Amino acid sequence: MDKGILFISATILLSLGITGSGFFIGNGYYQTHMNNRSVIVKGLAEMPVKADLAIWNIKFQTIGNELTETQSKINNHKDLIIAFLNKNGFRSSEITIG
Repeated sequence: MDKGILFISATILLSLGITGSGFFIGNGYYQTHMNNRSVIVKGLAEMPVKADLAIWNIKFQTIGNELTETQSKINNHKDLIIAFLNKNGFRSSEITIG
């Protein structure tokens, strides 16, 4: 058999192996991270449970040259977000600022 054909065959097999392994690693990573948002608990009985806690991270940023001006903008944005949440049914006791 010609050395050139042997080299090309080995190169094709190696590239297919690398491509296949990359696919399986990426697919495993995707499946793992897409399914981590739920909890399944099984025991002697099963029953649906309504969730009563949700955590929404709402981030905002402000840019300014003066600290007092920037802090004022941040406080205004925070007040607007809290007013929006209150208007849509959230109580102030349910909102945590961090």
